[in-house]
Amino acid sequence: MAQSSGARRDLGQFVLLFFLFSCCSFMAPCLPAQGDDVLGKIAIQPIQHDQGDARMLALHERLQDSDRLAKDNGFVFLGEVSQNEKIRQRRCASGFEQKVDYHVSQVLWNRADYPVAKGYGVSKGFIDCRQALLPPPFTEGAKVILYCEVPRDGYVCGAPILFTDERLRKVQSWLDELSRREGDPPLLQIHNRLHDSLELGPARPLVLFGQVTQVDPPSRFNLIMVERHMHVTISRLLWGFNKAQEVAVICPLRDCSAVAVGAKVIAYCELLSVYEGPPGRCPFASAAFTDENVRRVEEWVKQARQHQPSLILERIRKSLAASQPGPRWVPSVYRGHVESIGKADNDVPLDHFIDTAGQQKRAVNLIFRFPYARTPPAVEIGKPMITFCYLKEDVCYIGEEAIGIIADSDETFREVQRLIAARMTGPDH
Repeated sequence: MAQSSGARRDLGQFVLLFFLFSCCSFMAPCLPAQGDDVLGKIAIQPIQHDQGDARMLALHERLQDSDRLAKDNGFVFLGEVSQNEKIRQRRCASGFEQKVDYHVSQVLWNRADYPVAKGYGVSKGFIDCRQALLPPPFTEGAKVILYCEVPRDGYVCGAPILFTDERLRKVQSWLDELSRREGDPPLLQIHNRLHDSLELGPARPLVLFGQVTQVDPPSRFNLIMVERHMHVTISRLLWGFNKAQEVAVICPLRDCSAVAVGAKVIAYCELLSVYEGPPGRCPFASAAFTDENVRRVEEWVKQARQHQPSLILERIRKSLAASQPGPRWVPSVYRGHVESIGKADNDVPLDHFIDTAGQQKRAVNLIFRFPYARTPPAVEIGKPMITFCYLKEDVCYIGEEAIGIIADSDETFREVQRLIAARMTGPDH
C-alpha cells in the first residue's frame, strides 16, 4: 500500500528522533557544555548546607536579566533530585562520574524553543567528570527549585534551592514581575530579537499580528521535538517586508492543543534560511493576544525602528572600511526610486533606479548580491528610498538589502555621503 507524504514525513521524523535519543538523554544534547560558564561553576561546586538565601539571590539576578534569559533559553522549574550518585566511568581520572539528575514536577517559567514539561528529566546527556555530588540535604527525592540555561550544547543549571512554600511564593512573585515586563516566554524571545534587528536583514525577520485559520493534526509520534504548525492569516505586519497573506507558525510552546481556529496570535518569523533561501520558519508565537501585550509589542517595534538607522549606518561604515575603493569600484549613494525591474544577463534581478537627488534625473542599474537569485529584492516600484552600492561601469552592486533599500531621510542621506567622503579622502586611500 502506498504511504501518504504525511505518513512518510512522520516516519522520517521518528527515525531521526530515535537515532538522536539513542545517544542522548531526552532533552539533553550529546555535546559537552563549556566549562567557563558562571552557572556551570556554581553547579559543580560542593554545597556544604542549604545556602538558600544566596541561591535565591543568584536566581533573582538571573530573572532580572531579560537579555540573557532569552539568549541562553533560561527556564525555572519545581522538581526533585532523581539521581545523585557515583557511576563508574573509565574516562574520568577518578574512575567515577558524579551523576546528578532532576525530575520536573512543575514548570514555573519555560523556554520558548524546546519547552520542558512535567515529567521531564533534566540532566547532562554526556560525561562530565567535573560535576560534584550534592551533599545533604540534597539527597535523592529532595524537593528543589532550579534555574537552568541552554546556552550552547547542553543544560547548565545553577545550584538547587531547597524547596519551601515561602521560597516558592517569592520565586513566583519574581516571575510575575518578569511577565509584567516581558509578557510570556515567546514574547521575551520576540523582544530580544528586535533589539538589533533590521527589517531587511539577511533572515528577513517579521513581527506580525494574525489569526489562526488552521492547525496541523497531531503527529502519530507525539514528541515535543516534532514541529506542529498553525496557519496564520496576517492581519497587521509590524516589522519586516512580506507580501504573503498567510504564514505557517510553530504552535506556542509547541503546544497546539492550546490554540483554536480563529484565535489571535503575535508571531515572529524569519522568512529566509541563511543557507537555503526560502522558505524560512516562524519559531515563536504567543496566544496571549491581550491589549497590554499588543501595546507592549508596538512599543518594542517603535524602539527598533528608531534604532534601525544607526544600525544601517554602522553596516555601511564597516562595508567601507573593508572595501578597496577605486575608479572601477566606487562607493556611491543615490536617492530616488525604482522605476522598473528586469533581469541581467545571468538572470539576476536588475533594478532600474532613478536618482532624483541632483539637479537632473539620472538612471542607475542596481544588482543585489543578496538575497538569493530566486528571491526577489524587497523593492517597491515608485517608493522613495536611498541606496548605497558600489559602482562598476554601468552597474551599481549592493551587498545586502539592509544597506541597499533604506528609508528615505534627509539626515540619513547626508550621513551616508559624509561616510563615503571620509573613506575616499582617508589616509589609506
